[in-house]
Order: sequence, then structure tokens, then C-alpha cells
Amino acid sequence: MKTVRDHALPTAILLLAAILASALPTASAQETVEVDIETHSDGSDFWFECSGAPAVCGDGRNPTLTLEAGRTYAFHVTNPSNTAHDFNLGGAIGETTALLDPGAEATLTVTVPAGASGDAEYWCNPHRSSGMKGALVFASADDGGNDNGSPGPGALGLAGALLGALALARRARP
Repeated sequence: MKTVRDHALPTAILLLAAILASALPTASAQETVEVDIETHSDGSDFWFECSGAPAVCGDGRNPTLTLEAGRTYAFHVTNPSNTAHDFNLGGAIGETTALLDPGAEATLTVTVPAGASGDAEYWCNPHRSSGMKGALVFASADDGGNDNGSPGPGALGLAGALLGALALARRARP
């Protein structure tokens, strides 16, 4: 006849395996981040505006754009102004739209390289010297806290406790 002690070791092993499996990061496909970019001019001043993605868009004219390494972004660029503009992403991306006539639109889809870091710039070629440019910041996936899929301390602590229980259960076997 089996005793409770005989079932303790297999039960502890199964519990430990289940906890560790649930604590492992999962590989999920990240959705493309949709970013709306508008080009503007009032005759003497030229600027970009950004919307649709609060984690990407800073505030005001020519806002800082923050892009996460390894993520894909679709920049929907519209030109409601009365002059032609383009949209260029520098640094690790190095992509650009065609020159957009007034009223035209384009989508620039880019994936930020996994190793991208630091700062760069985005700009409009015809109006860069007139200040139509902004900062581009590359952030790693784990810059914003513990959103990188790693197990939290609770799961690891519980796994450690179960390992301790497992060791005690083995020692208690006759």
C-alpha cells in the first residue's frame, strides 16, 4: 500500500514542472504599430505631427519618436499642406517615402533592427534646413520595465519553495 509520502515526490515534480512551464516567456507575434504622421507648412514654418501611437509619439511639433528594437511600425504619412514633403527615418532604419505632393499619402513600413539603440533623426529632405526634423530614439524591448516576458519574482520564489519541498520529500523516503 502506497503512503502519502510515496506520492509526495512525483506530485512535487509535476507541480514544479507546471510552475516553471507557466513562468517561461512565450513567443507571441507582435502586432505592427500604426503611426500617423502629418506634414505641415504655413509658408515660413515646416513641421511634422504624430498621432495614433502614444508610446511612439512625443508632444508638439516635430515630436520625439520612440521606437522599440525588434518591432514593426507602419508610418501612414499624409501631406495636407500646400507644398511637397517626404518622410525620412535615419539611424539603424535608413528608409524614406517618395516626395509627396499636396494631398498625397504614403505608408512606410519598417522593422527596427533588434540591435538598434541610441538616438537618430527623422526629417523632410526639402525642409530639413528649415527645421522640419525631429529626434528618433531607439529603445530596447525591456527599457519600459519588466515587459520582456521574464518570470516575475513570485513564480521564481514559488519554484524555489517547491524545490526545497522536493528535497525534503526525498530525504523523508525510507
